[in-house]
Amino acid sequence: MSPQRHHTVAGALALLCFLAGYAQAGQSEPQPLIEYPASSDFMVLELTARGAATVDPTQGPFLRIFGDGRVHVRLPPYVRLHPGDHEAYLSHSDLQALLAMCASKGLMEFDRVAVEAEHKKIVQARIAAGSGLPVVIDAGYTILTIRLTQYAPPGKKVATENFEKTIDWEALPQFVSWYPQLTALVQFQEFVDVLTSIRTDTIAAAKRGETSIWLSIPGDEH
Repeated sequence: MSPQRHHTVAGALALLCFLAGYAQAGQSEPQPLIEYPASSDFMVLELTARGAATVDPTQGPFLRIFGDGRVHVRLPPYVRLHPGDHEAYLSHSDLQALLAMCASKGLMEFDRVAVEAEHKKIVQARIAAGSGLPVVIDAGYTILTIRLTQYAPPGKKVATENFEKTIDWEALPQFVSWYPQLTALVQFQEFVDVLTSIRTDTIAAAKRGETSIWLSIPGDEH
Protein backbone atom coordinates (compact mmCIF):
# COMPACT_ATOMS: atom_id res chain seq x y z
CA MET A 1 0.00 0.00 0.00
CA SER A 2 1.34 3.38 -0.94
CA PRO A 3 2.67 5.49 1.96
CA GLN A 4 1.08 8.51 0.26
CA ARG A 5 -2.43 7.24 0.91
CA HIS A 6 -4.02 8.93 3.92
CA HIS A 7 -6.89 7.84 6.12
CA THR A 8 -9.19 10.53 7.45
CA VAL A 9 -11.52 10.51 10.43
CA ALA A 10 -13.80 13.46 9.72
CA GLY A 11 -17.54 13.18 10.07
CA ALA A 12 -17.22 9.42 10.55
CA LEU A 13 -20.16 9.13 12.90
CA ALA A 14 -20.35 5.37 12.55
CA LEU A 15 -16.90 5.01 14.10
CA LEU A 16 -17.93 7.02 17.13
CA CYS A 17 -21.39 5.67 17.80
CA PHE A 18 -20.01 3.73 20.77
CA LEU A 19 -18.97 6.94 22.50
CA ALA A 20 -21.56 8.47 24.80
CA GLY A 21 -22.59 11.89 23.66
CA TYR A 22 -21.08 11.58 20.21
CA ALA A 23 -24.15 10.23 18.52
CA GLN A 24 -27.71 11.36 19.20
CA ALA A 25 -30.75 10.12 17.32
CA GLY A 26 -31.24 12.31 14.28
CA GLN A 27 -28.22 14.48 15.14
CA SER A 28 -24.66 14.66 13.88
CA GLU A 29 -22.02 16.01 16.24
CA PRO A 30 -18.86 17.71 14.92
CA GLN A 31 -16.04 15.20 14.57
CA PRO A 32 -12.26 15.60 14.84
CA LEU A 33 -10.07 15.66 11.75
CA ILE A 34 -7.54 12.86 12.03
CA GLU A 35 -5.21 12.10 9.12
CA TYR A 36 -2.23 9.77 8.83
CA PRO A 37 -0.53 7.81 6.04
CA ALA A 38 -1.53 4.16 5.73
CA SER A 39 2.13 3.25 5.99
CA SER A 40 3.88 0.40 7.77
CA ASP A 41 6.61 2.76 8.97
CA PHE A 42 4.51 5.73 10.15
CA MET A 43 3.90 5.26 13.88
CA VAL A 44 0.62 6.80 15.04
CA LEU A 45 0.59 5.57 18.63
CA GLU A 46 3.23 4.43 21.10
CA LEU A 47 2.73 3.28 24.67
CA THR A 48 5.86 2.88 26.77
CA ALA A 49 6.47 2.02 30.40
CA ARG A 50 9.70 2.71 32.24
CA GLY A 51 10.87 2.50 35.80
CA ALA A 52 11.33 5.56 37.96
CA ALA A 53 15.09 5.01 38.11
CA THR A 54 15.62 4.76 34.32
CA VAL A 55 15.61 7.47 31.66
CA ASP A 56 15.65 5.22 28.58
CA PRO A 57 12.07 4.25 27.67
CA THR A 58 13.33 1.42 25.45
CA GLN A 59 14.36 -0.41 28.63
CA GLY A 60 10.70 -1.07 29.33
CA PRO A 61 7.97 -2.82 27.32
CA PHE A 62 6.37 -0.89 24.51
CA LEU A 63 3.48 -1.02 22.08
CA ARG A 64 3.63 0.73 18.70
CA ILE A 65 0.79 1.02 16.20
CA PHE A 66 1.44 2.08 12.62
CA GLY A 67 -0.66 3.67 9.90
CA ASP A 68 -1.38 0.41 8.09
CA GLY A 69 -2.70 -1.14 11.30
CA ARG A 70 0.49 -3.00 12.17
CA VAL A 71 0.89 -3.51 15.91
CA HIS A 72 4.41 -4.11 17.20
CA VAL A 73 4.94 -5.22 20.79
CA ARG A 74 8.36 -5.55 22.36
CA LEU A 75 8.89 -7.04 25.80
CA PRO A 76 12.41 -6.77 27.28
CA PRO A 77 14.40 -9.87 28.28
CA TYR A 78 13.64 -9.43 31.98
CA VAL A 79 9.92 -10.01 31.36
CA ARG A 80 9.20 -13.57 32.46
CA LEU A 81 6.44 -14.34 29.95
CA HIS A 82 6.85 -13.91 26.19
CA PRO A 83 9.90 -11.62 25.98
CA GLY A 84 10.84 -10.42 22.52
CA ASP A 85 8.94 -9.00 19.52
CA HIS A 86 5.36 -9.76 18.55
CA GLU A 87 3.24 -8.40 15.69
CA ALA A 88 -0.35 -8.47 14.48
CA TYR A 89 -2.68 -6.14 12.55
CA LEU A 90 -5.74 -4.04 13.31
CA SER A 91 -8.14 -3.32 10.46
CA HIS A 92 -8.21 0.22 9.08
CA SER A 93 -11.66 0.79 10.57
CA ASP A 94 -10.51 -0.39 13.99
CA LEU A 95 -7.45 1.85 13.86
CA GLN A 96 -9.64 4.82 12.91
CA ALA A 97 -12.01 3.99 15.77
CA LEU A 98 -9.07 3.73 18.17
CA LEU A 99 -7.77 7.17 17.18
CA ALA A 100 -11.28 8.60 17.40
CA MET A 101 -11.50 7.19 20.92
CA CYS A 102 -8.16 8.82 21.75
CA ALA A 103 -9.51 12.17 20.56
CA SER A 104 -12.81 11.75 22.40
CA LYS A 105 -10.93 11.33 25.67
CA GLY A 106 -9.23 14.68 25.15
CA LEU A 107 -5.73 13.25 24.91
CA MET A 108 -4.74 15.39 21.94
CA GLU A 109 -5.46 18.44 24.13
CA PHE A 110 -4.06 17.01 27.38
CA ASP A 111 -2.80 19.96 29.46
CA ARG A 112 -0.28 18.85 32.07
CA VAL A 113 -0.10 22.29 33.70
CA ALA A 114 -3.87 22.36 34.17
CA VAL A 115 -3.92 18.83 35.60
CA GLU A 116 -1.11 19.64 38.03
CA ALA A 117 -2.93 22.82 39.12
CA GLU A 118 -6.11 20.85 39.74
CA HIS A 119 -4.14 18.24 41.67
CA LYS A 120 -2.56 20.96 43.80
CA LYS A 121 -6.01 22.31 44.74
CA ILE A 122 -7.19 18.85 45.79
CA VAL A 123 -4.06 18.33 47.89
CA GLN A 124 -4.47 21.71 49.58
CA ALA A 125 -8.10 20.94 50.39
CA ARG A 126 -7.16 17.59 51.91
CA ILE A 127 -4.41 19.16 53.99
CA ALA A 128 -6.83 21.83 55.21
CA ALA A 129 -9.26 19.08 56.18
CA GLY A 130 -6.54 17.26 58.10
CA SER A 131 -6.51 14.29 55.72
CA GLY A 132 -3.43 12.24 55.00
CA LEU A 133 -1.83 12.22 51.57
CA PRO A 134 -0.52 9.24 49.59
CA VAL A 135 3.17 9.23 48.71
CA VAL A 136 4.65 8.09 45.41
CA ILE A 137 7.67 5.86 46.04
CA ASP A 138 9.73 4.47 43.15
CA ALA A 139 6.74 4.30 40.80
CA GLY A 140 7.04 3.79 37.07
CA TYR A 141 6.10 6.18 34.27
CA THR A 142 3.41 5.69 31.64
CA ILE A 143 4.26 7.43 28.36
CA LEU A 144 1.87 7.84 25.42
CA THR A 145 2.88 9.39 22.10
CA ILE A 146 0.37 10.34 19.39
CA ARG A 147 1.52 11.24 15.86
CA LEU A 148 -0.64 12.38 12.94
CA THR A 149 -0.06 14.24 9.71
CA GLN A 150 -3.06 16.46 10.47
CA TYR A 151 -5.29 16.98 13.48
CA ALA A 152 -8.12 19.38 14.28
CA PRO A 153 -10.51 19.17 17.25
CA PRO A 154 -14.25 18.84 16.56
CA GLY A 155 -15.66 22.01 15.06
CA LYS A 156 -12.26 23.53 14.27
CA LYS A 157 -11.52 24.35 10.63
CA VAL A 158 -7.78 24.91 10.98
CA ALA A 159 -5.76 21.72 11.35
CA THR A 160 -2.35 21.25 12.98
CA GLU A 161 0.14 19.80 10.51
CA ASN A 162 2.56 17.08 11.65
CA PHE A 163 0.77 16.81 14.99
CA GLU A 164 2.71 15.11 17.80
CA LYS A 165 1.76 14.84 21.46
CA THR A 166 3.55 13.01 24.27
CA ILE A 167 1.90 12.51 27.64
CA ASP A 168 3.80 11.03 30.56
CA TRP A 169 2.77 10.52 34.16
CA GLU A 170 4.41 8.86 37.11
CA ALA A 171 2.33 6.32 39.03
CA LEU A 172 -0.66 6.82 36.70
CA PRO A 173 -2.83 3.94 38.03
CA GLN A 174 -2.20 5.03 41.61
CA PHE A 175 -3.03 8.67 40.85
CA VAL A 176 -6.30 7.63 39.23
CA SER A 177 -7.27 5.63 42.32
CA TRP A 178 -6.15 8.40 44.70
CA TYR A 179 -7.62 11.32 42.74
CA PRO A 180 -10.64 10.18 40.69
CA GLN A 181 -11.61 13.86 40.35
CA LEU A 182 -8.75 14.32 37.89
CA THR A 183 -10.83 13.49 34.83
CA ALA A 184 -7.99 14.01 32.37
CA LEU A 185 -5.90 11.35 34.14
CA VAL A 186 -8.86 8.99 34.40
CA GLN A 187 -9.39 9.25 30.64
CA PHE A 188 -5.67 8.80 30.05
CA GLN A 189 -5.74 5.60 32.11
CA GLU A 190 -8.85 4.37 30.28
CA PHE A 191 -7.10 4.73 26.93
CA VAL A 192 -3.96 3.09 28.31
CA ASP A 193 -6.16 0.16 29.40
CA VAL A 194 -7.42 -0.20 25.81
CA LEU A 195 -3.86 -0.17 24.46
CA THR A 196 -2.78 -2.67 27.12
CA SER A 197 -5.56 -4.97 25.96
CA ILE A 198 -4.34 -4.60 22.36
CA ARG A 199 -0.83 -5.47 23.53
CA THR A 200 -2.13 -8.61 25.25
CA ASP A 201 -4.18 -9.60 22.19
CA THR A 202 -1.18 -9.06 19.89
CA ILE A 203 1.03 -11.36 21.95
CA ALA A 204 -1.70 -14.01 22.09
CA ALA A 205 -2.35 -13.81 18.34
CA ALA A 206 1.35 -14.03 17.52
CA LYS A 207 1.72 -17.08 19.73
CA ARG A 208 -1.17 -18.73 17.83
CA GLY A 209 0.38 -17.85 14.50
CA GLU A 210 -2.45 -15.43 13.66
CA THR A 211 -2.05 -12.00 12.08
CA SER A 212 -5.29 -10.17 12.90
CA ILE A 213 -6.65 -8.69 16.12
CA TRP A 214 -9.76 -6.62 16.78
CA LEU A 215 -10.62 -3.56 18.79
CA SER A 216 -13.24 -4.43 21.38
CA ILE A 217 -16.04 -1.86 21.26
CA PRO A 218 -19.45 -2.16 22.99
CA GLY A 219 -21.93 -3.25 20.36
CA ASP A 220 -19.20 -4.39 17.96
CA GLU A 221 -19.87 -7.74 16.35
CA HIS A 222 -16.27 -8.89 15.71
